[in-house]
Amino acid sequence: MNSLSGALQPGNGVSGIDFQKTGAGDVTINTGVAGSNIVINTIGASGIVAGTVGSPPANPPPDPFWGVPIPTSSSAQGGVVHVLSYSDITNQGDNVAGIVATSQTTGYSQTIIQGLTNLVNAGVTFTVIGVTNASGTNVAVGAPVTGTLVDATGTNILGSGGTFTISSTGTFSFDAGTNLGGLAVGESYQSFVNYTVQGVNKSGMTNDGTSEFSIWCMRHRTLFLTTAEPGICVCFGE
Repeated sequence: MNSLSGALQPGNGVSGIDFQKTGAGDVTINTGVAGSNIVINTIGASGIVAGTVGSPPANPPPDPFWGVPIPTSSSAQGGVVHVLSYSDITNQGDNVAGIVATSQTTGYSQTIIQGLTNLVNAGVTFTVIGVTNASGTNVAVGAPVTGTLVDATGTNILGSGGTFTISSTGTFSFDAGTNLGGLAVGESYQSFVNYTVQGVNKSGMTNDGTSEFSIWCMRHRTLFLTTAEPGICVCFGE
């Protein structure tokens, strides 16, 4: 937009230039040219407003296990907003800007929000049904199981990874054995085991997921610190 015969002076509360695009896509606004600015005078509104809004995510069918829709990514994200302004902008009023540019995607629908809100009442229970030791052998739930030992980079290292004992309800204990004594100050290692969790919904449908349970062990001066890191069962979403 250039070569105007006069200033842009819209009514109160109206922006001088306002362009909004829905359904994604980029927005470009060019005003004036170098050495020939256009003039925009507004009252109670911004001088130039440009925006693009992506399309909302579709409503997926209810997940057969959870019984609620599982959120998906948006169909299209908001695009890129370009504003090249050779403009003299004068605003009157509070909370108004010379140029406003936004790119966004609308949120989830009420159907998805309501389903997730009710998820706490989905009636799903979880039980640990399997644990695997460092050699890949299945061990009975509730029995001691040897962990796999790795360093801070995830590389396998020699030595025992201590022993885990994981109950069917997910409670656990860990015995590092003699490994902690060999740690230098500031040094750490990780020991982990794989386990399988079975979920049962209120209709009796089952869904199994595998994950990793790990312990970080670190020496701080004369103290030995351990931190548990429960894994993520992707099939359950957590």
